[in-house]
Amino acid sequence: MRVLHVIHSLDPRSGGPPEALRQLVRHQVAAGLRPMIATTDIQAMKPWMDQERFLRLFVRRYPLPNEDFLVYKAWGRTGVLRRYGFVPLLVCRLEELMKADNTRPDIVHVHGLFSHLTEATCRVARCLGIPYILRPAGGLNAYSLQVGSLFLKKWMIRISTRKNLMGAFAVQATAESESRWISGSFPGSNIVTIPHGVSVPTPHYLEESRSRFLARFPDLAAAKVVLYMGRFTEKKRPDLVLDAFIRSKLPSQGWVLVMAGDGSMREDLRRSAKGYSKVFFTGFIAGRLKWGAMAAAKVFALPSKDENFGVGVAEAM
Repeated sequence: MRVLHVIHSLDPRSGGPPEALRQLVRHQVAAGLRPMIATTDIQAMKPWMDQERFLRLFVRRYPLPNEDFLVYKAWGRTGVLRRYGFVPLLVCRLEELMKADNTRPDIVHVHGLFSHLTEATCRVARCLGIPYILRPAGGLNAYSLQVGSLFLKKWMIRISTRKNLMGAFAVQATAESESRWISGSFPGSNIVTIPHGVSVPTPHYLEESRSRFLARFPDLAAAKVVLYMGRFTEKKRPDLVLDAFIRSKLPSQGWVLVMAGDGSMREDLRRSAKGYSKVFFTGFIAGRLKWGAMAAAKVFALPSKDENFGVGVAEAM
């Protein structure tokens, strides 16, 4: 069975959607399916990485041969155009693949909204009679519809997104709350609620990861850790965690705050934490270091304004 996954960006720094897809693809390969991924070269945030290094960063995280990994350059590097990510060559390539008998997918799984790639893929699949599942990834929640490029979102809902939702074999919500948001705004869409699967390492792996994390950050070895792990963006509210920790009695009781992540609020957070020796910034971490931070922590804090699922919360639990 061939499954075509389409996602705007696979930058692991963008949070849950790429990580959820990685876990899904890994298990589909193990189950004998033939997944393929189509995506753009768009990076989620500064600092911009060398493009070759960036591509290596996420391609090596997926157990797929090169021919099943389509990564194309997207045009539009700033503002609304960057979010839209115009990829005409990739859309044409996908249309060729979906028309040919030997590469035609049995089903298409589209992850996310409001980009040229995801919107156009739904249209092509619908025109060719290929069933597709559309996962909004929280993009239709009230908070998401009120932030970012509002004009772009309203315009796309009117000309393409509504059609794509109504024409989908299924619209995948990952929580009942997300399902309610979608059904309230787009009645008649075929919504199914399927939470993300979360893979948790063995106790032995976790202990090794914990040792590796503490070797990297030896000042944390004897401390009790409060962990914030996520993007440094307004939606995730890392400033609330930092302010609450500084104002509390925890720093004088052997506790430290670990801020693991990166994003647009990074410099503001660092300035706010200046002079506080009990606050540590690790930068973006993944793999063993991520699990090591989880294993070393006693408290996980993520006071987001909105989460359609929250992969990090599920992993911490």
